Amino acid sequence: MKVALVLRSVHTCGMRIAVASNSPAKGTALRILRQFGLAPLISHCEIFPGAKGCKHEHLRRISGAMRVSMRNIIFFDDLARNVRDVQQLGCSAHQVRGGLTAADLIAALRAACTRASSAATLHTFLGKRPVAAPSTPEHDDRERSAKRHAPDCTADEAQLLGNAL
Repeated sequence: MKVALVLRSVHTCGMRIAVASNSPAKGTALRILRQFGLAPLISHCEIFPGAKGCKHEHLRRISGAMRVSMRNIIFFDDLARNVRDVQQLGCSAHQVRGGLTAADLIAALRAACTRASSAATLHTFLGKRPVAAPSTPEHDDRERSAKRHAPDCTADEAQLLGNAL
């Protein structure tokens, strides 16, 4: 199961994973996560039925519960309308077909690095220099782990993987 391998790699690199599902069968969804051994990888779940556009509510709850800014969320969905809706919140959103692959993840990380680089360039242009976080042994370990699990990623992507908590 390629999705499980990708999620395990993401989790190993220190990134937190949340689930946002528009399912009326929360118990079944959680049971499936457990059956595939994914439940321990999930930091937060928002599983509830809703009208069109309920991904907004899912992600607002996830953002609040995990204390992460919308702009630091990378969202994957198989439905184009959900991807478009979530982008309005400021998330990096990507449509996947047939499940999440390593290629999807790397493409999303590259887009996030480009987005972060563009923001840093804008801050510099406006005279506001972004403050770099000091490196710690724990951060360096996560970055090395990211590079090991995604050897084709650039140094910026490995840093993003290492920083994504």
